Formats: sequence, C-alpha cells, structure tokens
Amino acid sequence: MYCNICGKEYHNATRPHYCSDTCSIEANLLKQRARKNYRTTKNGQKYNAYLKLRFETFKRDNFTCQYCGRHAPQVKIVADHIIPVSKGGETSMNNLITACEECNLGKSNNILSIRLNNSTPQG
Repeated sequence: MYCNICGKEYHNATRPHYCSDTCSIEANLLKQRARKNYRTTKNGQKYNAYLKLRFETFKRDNFTCQYCGRHAPQVKIVADHIIPVSKGGETSMNNLITACEECNLGKSNNILSIRLNNSTPQG
C-alpha cells in the first residue's frame, strides 16, 4: 500500500491510508482546511458570500442600529433578519438590517418596527 499523503510504500494494516502518525495528522489538517473553505450558513449559503452580504448591510445602514440608533464602535453590531429565518425569512439585502447586539438579542425571533430615515428612536 502507498501513503495518501507522502506516497511512501508501507505495510501496516492499522493505518489503512497513511504510513505514519505524522501523515495521518497532516491528512486531518488538510480535511479541516477543505471544510473551512466550503463552510456554509444554516440555509446552505456560502459563508464568504454571507460575510460580504453582512458587510454590505452594515455599509448601507451606516453601521447604525436600525432599532435604537446607536452605532459602532459604541456597540457591537450584527446583521439581523427583519423576517426571521424561523418564520420563512431569507438571507438577502432586502431582509437584513443592522442591529446592535443588545437589540437583536431582545428581539429574538419576533418582527419589530425599525427606525426609518433617522427618525426619532422608538422605545
């Protein structure tokens, strides 16, 4: 048999694809890197595409919470689904807004009103 990592010939039935522990560890690292590159969100969207969409949402909303009006770096901001995924909402620019972590956690999976055009914060 030949090692899948280094190509050396070996005769060991306890390690079916690798000649040594070193090659086995290297194989596991390669698998982890491959999984990371193809990471997806819960709805199957590519993770890197989601990160870009999230950042575009932050830029559109001027890095400001659309519920209370606070902005980064005062607070930690997150992308929030207006219509929660659990209620059929999609991960798209039309359904994402910028929210501070506190408002988002308090909102849970409810649908709330948002601030529009820098109007007075609701509360």
